Amino acid sequence: MKASLNSLPVATYPDWGIFDPDNLSSTPGLSNAVKSVEWASASTAVAAHDGVHISGEFVMATDRYRMAIIPLEIPHLLEPVTVPPGTLSGVLKDTTTPKVGNLENNTLLVMPDEWTQVRVAVLGSDYPSAIAKRIPREYDESINIDREEFVSFVNHTVSLDPTNRTQMISLFFGRGEVAAFYRSEEYGDFGNVIACKEGEGDHKRVEYKFNPKYLVEAVGSCKGKTVNFNYGAPDPSNFIYITDKSTGYETWVGRITSPSKAS
Repeated sequence: MKASLNSLPVATYPDWGIFDPDNLSSTPGLSNAVKSVEWASASTAVAAHDGVHISGEFVMATDRYRMAIIPLEIPHLLEPVTVPPGTLSGVLKDTTTPKVGNLENNTLLVMPDEWTQVRVAVLGSDYPSAIAKRIPREYDESINIDREEFVSFVNHTVSLDPTNRTQMISLFFGRGEVAAFYRSEEYGDFGNVIACKEGEGDHKRVEYKFNPKYLVEAVGSCKGKTVNFNYGAPDPSNFIYITDKSTGYETWVGRITSPSKAS
């Protein structure tokens, strides 16, 4: 058996060399922050807005249909950077106190441990970070739901139709509960219900339709036991707003259609 491999001429290999670790600072929390938002980035990074953005005040990612933000202060980061999704999470795996430096030769300097030096290519500086301040956070209705219960609730509702790649789940908020409805052409209809806490969700039902995968990723990335859902008018956006008050994590998940009133 014969095989051939493409080779890279030595002269064209990037000569980055080692960097001075004294110019880096410990950044605890970066690994968890990146993991919390990375699910909302574009699957294929082409432009700067497709990646994971580190501003020095927060870490965020968006693909226009979903967005996630978590606060993280990095005072020594002189300028914001955006890295391709998947790069930092792999580099920072199993580390709690990585060291991070500033840009050098269009790369972010990272030391996941005292023996390893990594240069992470950046996507550029043209990132729409201002949207983090403009997107709505004020909604008429707010309910609190157990994180693990909600993830199990959605997964169970759609689990009997795993081969359907165009899944859509309807969530009905109101009457003191959150009800889920899923229709499968092959297997029929499925439903599930979570009771709200006393005094929450006490209004007429309103229906929102979502990609269930986005909901599970959004809520599953929360760390606290309880997750806060915000919805309803006045709402100029097409998103539901979900927060984890224990960490400051925020996420917006796009609805597939506009809400419709239910009885």
